[in-house]
Amino acid sequence: MPEVLARFGDGDHISYTCSAPVVGGQLVVITGDRAVAPSADATHGCAGVAMYDQPIVPLPGGNAANVTVLSEGAFFLSASVALVAGTYVVPAVGGAVAPATAPDRGIGYVIAGGAAGGTALVQLTI
Repeated sequence: MPEVLARFGDGDHISYTCSAPVVGGQLVVITGDRAVAPSADATHGCAGVAMYDQPIVPLPGGNAANVTVLSEGAFFLSASVALVAGTYVVPAVGGAVAPATAPDRGIGYVIAGGAAGGTALVQLTI
């Protein structure tokens, strides 16, 4: 049997092509082959958190606009509604997070709550 080698390891910073403008700190979802955009709802394709802004898609000259995404760690994320510690969360509109309807659908959990429109500290479990 041939060896299987991981292309990326746990916690690696992975670069994706942006299919829409991205703001650093937004949750991004998979939109195609190694492509991401800000989350719009509780999809199952969450890639992680964008590390920085990428407002221009594509770049001048037709070059791909890339963003680095982190899928492990704790991050201050925009809260679409008030969130309390211990709440499992899913992606929401604009790259924010909202409460999960069931823990098995969550992409992380709140470790420090936040007000609606503010931020909450979320430990990702992607």
